[in-house]
Order: sequence, then C-alpha cells, then structure tokens
Amino acid sequence: MSTSAKVTEAHRSLVREMEAQGLYLRNSIEYYAQKIADSEARAIAKQVDALAILTLRWDKLEKEFAKERAKVRILQSACDRISEKWCDDHDSNPFAAGNAMMRLADKALAETEDSP
Repeated sequence: MSTSAKVTEAHRSLVREMEAQGLYLRNSIEYYAQKIADSEARAIAKQVDALAILTLRWDKLEKEFAKERAKVRILQSACDRISEKWCDDHDSNPFAAGNAMMRLADKALAETEDSP
C-alpha cells in the first residue's frame, strides 16, 4: 500500500470517526434537550396546578369577604337605628329605650350569625 493510500485510508477512518462522534453529539443534544423540555413542562404544570389552587382559594376568600362586608353593613345600619332610637326615647323613657336598643342589637347580631 502506498503512502498516499495509507493517508487516504487514515483520512477516511478519521472522517468516519468524526461522523460517528457528530452523530453521538447530535443524539446527546436531542436527548438532553428533550429532558430539559420535559423538566420545564413538569415545572410549568406544577405552577399551573399551584395557580389553580390559589385561584380557588382566592375565589373562596372573596366570597367570605363579601359575606363579612354584608355583615358589617347590617351592623352599621343596626348601630344607626339604635342610636336614633336612643336619641328619640332616652329622655322620656330610658328603660324602654334600652330594651328597644337590646332588641335591635339582638336582631342585628342574629342576622349576621353564620348558620352551620
């Protein structure tokens, strides 16, 4: 075998080895890219699940807050009525005014109690 044939064969061998390494690298890159994509997809899915849970909690809290606001409005209105009743009646009949205040307060508190 001549020197140039040996060089050509060595060159071909080197090219085949480099192609094999290139194929290995491409396959490795695709494999790890897929693993990264899968990992990112799992992380995003976890974030979406957490966001869904937070959204449900937020909705529940908004409903509870709306109920509490309604209770505050009822109590504010009752306080206004009690004050008006006291102002109207406390000089002429303080005991009746006190009893009326108690009834109005009891009624307002009953309206704001949560039912089981």
